[in-house]
Amino acid sequence: PAEITVAPENIQPGQKLPPNAMTGEITTPSKRKMAPLLKNNDDETFAVDFTPAEVGKHQLVVRQNGRDIKGQF
Repeated sequence: PAEITVAPENIQPGQKLPPNAMTGEITTPSKRKMAPLLKNNDDETFAVDFTPAEVGKHQLVVRQNGRDIKGQF
């Protein structure tokens, strides 16, 4: 299993995001798409959890309100 912590952009301390504001997509080495589990950590960050099903480099895209969050994960 892999867990990556991401911080939403432009969030004020204590601000709550709507339940589906954060989404994610993983592309496997064989180009298959997977949806990771996103969990609100209640500290202005989210945990992105997934279990790779194959060996190799996976690409993760995290979106906030439909817009890609920039950064290195």
